[in-house]
Amino acid sequence: SVPLMLLDANSEVRRAAAAALEQIAAPDTLSPVSLRRTIALRNWIPEADRAAVDQMIRKARAKGVEIAQWDKPADLALHASPIDGSGAQSLLLASRSGRMGLFCGILAKHGFGVRDVWCNKDMPRREIASGLAEVQRAVASPEVERAYFDVAIQHHIAVGLADDHLPGAALL
Repeated sequence: SVPLMLLDANSEVRRAAAAALEQIAAPDTLSPVSLRRTIALRNWIPEADRAAVDQMIRKARAKGVEIAQWDKPADLALHASPIDGSGAQSLLLASRSGRMGLFCGILAKHGFGVRDVWCNKDMPRREIASGLAEVQRAVASPEVERAYFDVAIQHHIAVGLADDHLPGAALL
């Protein structure tokens, strides 16, 4: 959980988390998953806090901490609402198959970045279908290509980062 503290709104907490990670940057105390998360989050934190994270990553790698592989991505349906008059856009991810699946949402706001993120990894299929239908009734949210989804998320992370609005840990 310490790597997720790198996304805290308070820079003192981010710096303390980086220092704590550096102290445990060894194969017997830092898991490969924690190192993978730290590397993934590195560009999501303000530039002023990155030097400590970079130092921790270098130390962990030099001491032989392996980087965990990412799980194979699920087959996801990606939906995006149009940007509304207030500059808000909803982005949804839903797994396409299985009795239980992933259902996540991201609220992005023009000039702010990623405003909110929620994710349910084990939602029953009928609840996923119901949730998507409910969103479709409220606002058009067509399925979009992965490339659009990725660019939109990257853009909103960068906009938020410029004003120290870090995305929530659920985005990871």
